Amino acid sequence: MENEMDENLPPALVMITIAFLLHIFGNATLYYFTIEYSNSIINSGLWTRCESDANDKECYNIEVYAVHGWYTMCLFMSACGFFALIASIACVGLRLFKSPENKVLRIITLLVVFSAVVFILIGTLLFVKNGDDIITEPDGQLAYGYSFALCISGMCLAALVDIVLIIELIKPKKNTRNRVDANSNTNIKF
Repeated sequence: MENEMDENLPPALVMITIAFLLHIFGNATLYYFTIEYSNSIINSGLWTRCESDANDKECYNIEVYAVHGWYTMCLFMSACGFFALIASIACVGLRLFKSPENKVLRIITLLVVFSAVVFILIGTLLFVKNGDDIITEPDGQLAYGYSFALCISGMCLAALVDIVLIIELIKPKKNTRNRVDANSNTNIKF
């Protein structure tokens, strides 16, 4: 008889892997936010910043925003979300291929996926709440880009995986009643 838990784990593994990829692409690309000034445009990811004006484009690692403690915390939360997503993939994979019945692994998987969502959410909220600190000139306009949307999408997909895992955790197994009846004392004939 096939294990009932196996039917939810392959989609969960695919979804958490896609969430991981969305998070990586969102953090690695240069369009997390854009600041438009009257004489230049700044496209920035969480780790790299490019400044463009009429003549040239210059890209460099971000140290400009590091003076803000919230920005450093945002980077830290993003990195923690990255590692939690890796651990989530490992936990879902272990449950799928090695020990789907292990109760401790079921709960740890749920908590690790939840922690990934929380880390990404905290980093995103810190950034949104303090985004005005990044604008250095009064005429600057901050706009969030597709990289920001990719990070949010990855977080939402990881939250969906967590919901699937919670449903799978509380859903009763098939044939539980039959197994109980077969092992009860009333069905034993002497």
